[in-house]
Amino acid sequence: KPTFVQTFAALDNKPTSEHPAGITTFLRKAPLAIGAVQPFTVWVVCTRNALGAFDAPIGATTNRWFVRFNNTSTTIDIHAGIGTASGAFASTTGVRYGIIAVFNGGSSKIRVNGASVFAGATNIGANPLTDFTLGDETGGLGPFHGNVAECGAGAGDLTADVAALAQLEAWIEAQY
Repeated sequence: KPTFVQTFAALDNKPTSEHPAGITTFLRKAPLAIGAVQPFTVWVVCTRNALGAFDAPIGATTNRWFVRFNNTSTTIDIHAGIGTASGAFASTTGVRYGIIAVFNGGSSKIRVNGASVFAGATNIGANPLTDFTLGDETGGLGPFHGNVAECGAGAGDLTADVAALAQLEAWIEAQY
């Protein structure tokens, strides 16, 4: 099962939830009293400890959505019910990734470590933000093998607010 790690070196000695290789359980937040319809933005700060084919550090179980590393096609993907948007991205172990994903149907976006890796027209679907899971997603394609230090969500498209986006990315960089 996922475990609490008080200090994790690859994430600036901050506390994390650790999701070991071979473990298929995850942490889940109870369904939100008031879900967020699209557009919504999620962010996660994590590091990978093993490279599975599909590793989702954050997702949902009620209305399926996820952010995942895809080693099969060397991309980072987001999905919200219909299609999967993929941004070219090669990840490795032991590196801190600050991921910001905007779920907005055919106008979705993915940013990693302050850089845009996808801003296209793939229709990912319209599933709302109703709950969180850390360490897996309901598709069962592969549990996350790594550590998660931060995650969060907000209504709207954070990338549309240049100052707020810069503030979040600067905060992630300063903290980790």
